[in-house]
Amino acid sequence: MHPADSADSIAQLHRYIAEQKPLLTKRYVILLAYNLSQQLWDGCFGRNVLAVI
Repeated sequence: MHPADSADSIAQLHRYIAEQKPLLTKRYVILLAYNLSQQLWDGCFGRNVLAVI
């Protein structure tokens, strides 16, 4: 792979992540609020991060 192709691919990934970040953050907050309201403390962070990703 040509270095310019790699740089372009990385730039595309960066743009995609930047576009998705607000939606992913919102989803994480919703899941976190649900888990806390149900007192699902154990593994809350890891479970929610994996669900969002």
